[in-house]
Amino acid sequence: MKLKGQVTIYVIIGLVILIIIGAVAIFKNKNIDLTLPSGYASIQSDRIRIKSLVKNCGENTLREGLFFLGKQGGYYNLPKNVFKEANYSLPYYYKEYKNIPQNNVLERQIELYFEDHIEKCVNDATQFGNRYTYELISSDAEINENKVQLHLNMPFQIEVGNFKSKLNNFTISSDIRLGHMMDVTKKAIKLVEEFPNRYDYTFSLNQDVLISIIPLPEGLDVYVITDPESEKIEFRQYALMFAVQK
Repeated sequence: MKLKGQVTIYVIIGLVILIIIGAVAIFKNKNIDLTLPSGYASIQSDRIRIKSLVKNCGENTLREGLFFLGKQGGYYNLPKNVFKEANYSLPYYYKEYKNIPQNNVLERQIELYFEDHIEKCVNDATQFGNRYTYELISSDAEINENKVQLHLNMPFQIEVGNFKSKLNNFTISSDIRLGHMMDVTKKAIKLVEEFPNRYDYTFSLNQDVLISIIPLPEGLDVYVITDPESEKIEFRQYALMFAVQK
């Protein structure tokens, strides 16, 4: 029985080989072109390039935006009540009462920055000519403990000859620990509420981020929280800055 089974397998393999040889001979005799149309190959190449373009442009824009927003306490559009100096304007995270922005507020500020800046990056970087169109319909930011993600509804329509293809729904991220830094910030502001007349250096030294407090006249402090573990831009560490009025 075992020998019979082995013979059957060899017969099947032989038949498959004969069928393949016959099919190739028929295609060859009839001059059938088995190569893919050039337009199809081009559109597949464009799909790969667009994915790379969105990733590179998107992540650069997101990272630059986070650094810019960090210098303004996480805001793109600053609130009305801010501390203004010659070179910067900072929101008050505490002034008579705590006023720390919630994550959903900061996420919206990230979205606003991205939506205002991504188009220039995509248009400058692309070399697709008139073969594609795109539209940024929406962006959805998500602040996590150790990174910031941005989900993009950004459909690209590619057209080469008679071939069309669509790409959409991209996700990009930056390894900036904004969620973690906001948790540390909330603890620091709680200490300001409880002990407004002193600095808790023990708390600051026990954190895995660097907390710098710049005292100014009339009970005003500028906080600069930097994170050596977050993603950098040209060796610059990410910093979150805000004002405290005691």
